[in-house]
Amino acid sequence: MAIFDAALREMASVSANTYGPTPFQTYLTTHGLRPSNTWQSVSVDSLGRLAPELRLAGTMVFRLGSRAGASGTHFALAKYINGWSDFFLMDEDLAFRSRPQVFLPRVPNRRMFAFQLLPKLTETSLVNLALGSGLLQAALGLNDADDQIIPATGQSTFSFAIFPHQAAHEPWEHANGQVEIDALFVGQRNGNETLFLIEAKTGLPRESLAKHKLCYPLAALRQTVPDYINIVPIYLKTWSETDGRHFLVVECSIGSDTPIVISELVPSRIHHLVLPGFG
Repeated sequence: MAIFDAALREMASVSANTYGPTPFQTYLTTHGLRPSNTWQSVSVDSLGRLAPELRLAGTMVFRLGSRAGASGTHFALAKYINGWSDFFLMDEDLAFRSRPQVFLPRVPNRRMFAFQLLPKLTETSLVNLALGSGLLQAALGLNDADDQIIPATGQSTFSFAIFPHQAAHEPWEHANGQVEIDALFVGQRNGNETLFLIEAKTGLPRESLAKHKLCYPLAALRQTVPDYINIVPIYLKTWSETDGRHFLVVECSIGSDTPIVISELVPSRIHHLVLPGFG
């Protein structure tokens, strides 16, 4: 029996579109399943990593932290309502909706020299390259595009409520779960200070990004950032080709309601910029 078959059967028996949250290891024991790595099974960041039985059932798995008095990481399932776009940003669709444009930096070459010395750049380094060259500022239309921006990165545990989609009867609690932020910086746009939240991925645009990778840190930040500061989620996909380093900058929007509804995160602006000489 596949790992999530029992949960899927239970959902089908009561015509439910969600399951859980419940402790993952307890679920395995209850259904007589072999021990499985929790992180690999329930921490899914792309459609390609989703368990086959879940893909076949049109269902996504979510990692939801650990509750006091309960053992281990909790997980929950949710069936899509409108297709996989409920839970994923699809690379090929995003790339199809944008045309590549060359970007010629105005900053001195010495600012980017270090990036040319390494045969392979990490995702964090590629975010820094996008900012150091001014590419990301140009894509986002920042007023202070000529200023050097130093992004913050980090990870911590957060608790918040969140909906997978509007068909869910009540929100899930993400309790004391780890949330990572690839990059976070402030820029001025249209005269307003704006907080930009970046989730960065490398690789050809043939994959996808699970929306909760942006929604989780957004929900965490909304607890501490004042309401008058707008937080803009950004999916930054980058890959190398013979003509240079390609950056797909996907600015997303989502309703201001709390709790956040993951399926409501949608692309609003897409820019495809090519940085020559960094292929």
